[in-house]
Amino acid sequence: MLRILVLALVAYSQADICPKGHKYDEKTRKCYAFIYDALDFNDASKACQERFGYELISIHDMQLNLYAQQLTHAFFDKDYGSFWIGATKWGYGDWHWTDNTPFDFQNFARGNNPLKYCAHMRIADGQWIVDDCEYGLHQAMCFGDPGVHPRVTTVAPPAPEPCKPGWHYNSVNKYCYTFYPEYDHMDITVFFECALESSIETAQEEAFVRGILKWYDPATYSCKLPYGRHYFIGRIKGTKSEKKIERHWTHCGNDYYFNSTEIVEGPNYIFITHDHWNYEKTIDACFFMCKRKSIYLV
Repeated sequence: MLRILVLALVAYSQADICPKGHKYDEKTRKCYAFIYDALDFNDASKACQERFGYELISIHDMQLNLYAQQLTHAFFDKDYGSFWIGATKWGYGDWHWTDNTPFDFQNFARGNNPLKYCAHMRIADGQWIVDDCEYGLHQAMCFGDPGVHPRVTTVAPPAPEPCKPGWHYNSVNKYCYTFYPEYDHMDITVFFECALESSIETAQEEAFVRGILKWYDPATYSCKLPYGRHYFIGRIKGTKSEKKIERHWTHCGNDYYFNSTEIVEGPNYIFITHDHWNYEKTIDACFFMCKRKSIYLV
């Protein structure tokens, strides 16, 4: 009973030392893997190394040749075609294995072209066929030592920018801001859906917007409007109630944040400067603020 348990543990440990989908061979003490992509010889060799940390298989006796042939049937579900092995040569030089082990066995089929320098095994009979290293396309068998596998480094993709280029991100309320120069430079849809719908609703937001005004110089666009009309930030609607004017930003009915400027009944066009607020009955401005929710909620 103990012997059976030990054998079971050994069998489990041997199977477990190769990655899932690979086959462990006790005689060679190697893990075997199959590449199902049709590749040229050099790409197949590179794929063995990069995917598994292996080499193209080298074959040193008929028993291993038969094992590789049968492995394609029993384990890799291949009944026809061929696969690259690690046999290659340079010109009229000698054959060698890509893993630099001795070339002490061969099983070439008759009639091979002497001007082709890379070998693949025909699955039907296990014989080796030579082919053009660059233009021949075949699948491949790889093998390597257990536990020697490529170290995969996972690099997280860079986080997307929270705002589109040219916009400024407020990390507190997670909104993006820009100023468009003059009405004539704005798309009509942007004007109605963005500029007229903008607002400043907290002291932090007010400070943030004032901080980005430096990037928008009226002189750059030859704007001759008075100082108080440089930066339009939104529209407040004044609604007359019993004893006072109820007021809120156009885009919402929430309590508004506004800095001490008197509001009249009807639309009030709100402007901000570097040091105060202003309201006007018309909308002429050097710049129009646009405020959007961040496209990436960081």
